[in-house]
Amino acid sequence: EILKFLSMLQGSLVIFLGVTALVAVVVGGFVLANLFYLSVAERTVEIGLKRALGAKQRTILLQILVEAVVLTLFGALLGMALGMAMGQLVERLGGLQILFSWKVFFLSLAAGVAIGVVFGLKPARQAAARAEAEKSDLRAQLLAQLNSILQTNDSARGLIVNMSEVLFEKGSHILKTGARGKLAKGS
Repeated sequence: EILKFLSMLQGSLVIFLGVTALVAVVVGGFVLANLFYLSVAERTVEIGLKRALGAKQRTILLQILVEAVVLTLFGALLGMALGMAMGQLVERLGGLQILFSWKVFFLSLAAGVAIGVVFGLKPARQAAARAEAEKSDLRAQLLAQLNSILQTNDSARGLIVNMSEVLFEKGSHILKTGARGKLAKGS
């Protein structure tokens, strides 16, 4: 009779903790998604500048997605560390014996990656799509600023024209050859 009661209690506890963990994961995922929506909104100019300089939509998408996954992996590791510390505390108080499980460790890391990908994908797609519109706006702003500088100062005009020719030549060479380190080396 007592074993039956303990078995039923353990089953109920597992279900309760499972539902609680699921709710925590979903809430954490929505918090992550909102955090990255805000991040994308604040970094609009940065993302537009990257696109204006030649970054592909895929690159922007991967950047935001990697940031989301790294953040959730860090959260999973921190959660495991806190859980192990609390387990040690309970064990020292004479409650239960808590054992470390590599299976649970890797499952939590996998869950962190899955949460980062699932809840970070929509903000990453939004950032990549928004970057296309920002790219053309940013180019227009830069050209307008350059044009105003060129109209007001003749010496600046010559300097900017020379610099833009060199940068255009180096940039097109780098884009053609794929040698990104060539510009930094000056060749």
